[in-house]
Amino acid sequence: MRDWLLPGRTARDIINRFMDRHDVSWNDLAGKSKKQPIAALRQDLYLALREGADMSTPRIARLIGKRDHTTIVHGIKRAKERMNANNASA
Repeated sequence: MRDWLLPGRTARDIINRFMDRHDVSWNDLAGKSKKQPIAALRQDLYLALREGADMSTPRIARLIGKRDHTTIVHGIKRAKERMNANNASA
């Protein structure tokens, strides 16, 4: 299990670990880029914040670039699909 998904982490801790691990900036994650590598990382961060910091989707939406909470719901779904596909192929 990814350590930033462990319960009890703060949002700041999760974001900082995520940026360090993936060598991305806050501007990349909170920005509007739709390029696949950045969008996928952003979706993974949504999932990490939802499960690791137990944040609501509206709160994640406000934190990351003032997005609509339905964008967050969709991103979490996509991140879980990628995780399941990666686990199935491993």
